[in-house]
Amino acid sequence: MKKYMIFRAAVAILLPSVMMTSCKFEEDDYFPESAALRIEKTAKEIKAKLCAPSADGEYGWVMQTFVAGNDSSKFEGFNLFAKFYENGKVLLASDHRYLRDGNANQYTESTSLYEMLQEEGPVLAFNSWNDVLTPLSDPVSPANAPEALVKDGVGLGGDNNFVVMSYSDDVIRLRGERHRAMSRLIRCDRPWEQYIADVKELKAKITSTLMPGHYYIVNETDTLYMKNLRGGATVVGDRLNYPANYTEKALVFTPTGISMEGGIDFVVTEDETKLVSGDSLQIVAMWDQYIVDRTTIWNIDKETYSDGMKTVVDQINTEIKKHNTAWSVAEIGLGKSSGANTVKGIVITFYTNAAKTKTNTVGIEVTSERVGFGKIALSVADAPVVDKNMQTVAKKAANMPELAKAFATEIAGTYDITPDNYFMPSGATFTDGNKTLVLK
Repeated sequence: MKKYMIFRAAVAILLPSVMMTSCKFEEDDYFPESAALRIEKTAKEIKAKLCAPSADGEYGWVMQTFVAGNDSSKFEGFNLFAKFYENGKVLLASDHRYLRDGNANQYTESTSLYEMLQEEGPVLAFNSWNDVLTPLSDPVSPANAPEALVKDGVGLGGDNNFVVMSYSDDVIRLRGERHRAMSRLIRCDRPWEQYIADVKELKAKITSTLMPGHYYIVNETDTLYMKNLRGGATVVGDRLNYPANYTEKALVFTPTGISMEGGIDFVVTEDETKLVSGDSLQIVAMWDQYIVDRTTIWNIDKETYSDGMKTVVDQINTEIKKHNTAWSVAEIGLGKSSGANTVKGIVITFYTNAAKTKTNTVGIEVTSERVGFGKIALSVADAPVVDKNMQTVAKKAANMPELAKAFATEIAGTYDITPDNYFMPSGATFTDGNKTLVLK
């Protein structure tokens, strides 16, 4: 029950507020002017802010745009760029994946018309077709646009008209008039194509197609789980797989981090170890689980071999000569062996010629288990499984499996892990208080 309440509180933090409408849009008896006049003045004030140059120059706005999706699909957020003019024209730009006419994922600009409508409150209306914005609200299949109409006429569930929920000189919060997804305009501080390039660079630093894309969301006391950060349409739940309680959240990447629908901003810390929002809310990549589950081979730095490890390596070098006199140890690491009957554990790479230009590997099973955040336990069974290559080598070098097991026993233990990269580790330092292993 406690965990469920924690989940509900965390979801409330991540969900957009629905109570952001300024009192200036409401009709009551406290104002000498009519509601219609106040809305008219507000609309003019908002238009003036839209068209005003920022302190950073003529870079206009970043429009962090979100869509409602449809019954079968949820979508990421989209970075659009906007420059508004007093004559009612607007220049929009983006490189999103739903651009038409062969422009998908390519920087594209399009000029159209906009207007500040005066309804129950001010509404920012993009009231003519725009190649950048309109595909997000076009009621056709996002996969087959523009040929195949969707039965419910929703498409991505985007909007052309946006109710202004609140505004300032630098931030204007919007809600789609029809589908009600929350978006916002924020001042852009750099040229648009540079912004896109900086976003791509940041995204490459904190996400990867090579990693599972799983993250912790933590505060000072509790933990939730998030996956598919890279895709921009995330799931936040009380556990990673088959969560009992979860919410789907869309986000956009920024040059400094991510922004979730509703305007919850996370920025990468200076040491690039996590994303933070406020004083306590953090997003931490599940790098420790990635290290436990790794399938590539991370070799142990020979400079961190213990005396016992060095002794076993010398014995392995002697033993392998029984298989072939040209063979010698190249590296020993942790990972997944190659060849038939692969195992995860210790992988010994041998040079197979005197010139040390060709190699082969043998593997023996070692269990890796996550035993806490940033902690890993390495253990070896009494009769560990070996791969096909080890079986072949052992036909002549009969003691090789036992020597590999002896090396595994030397490194068995529970370690604190420090990755070489907290979002995309390609190596790590293991420390147990008595010895340190550097894998790379």
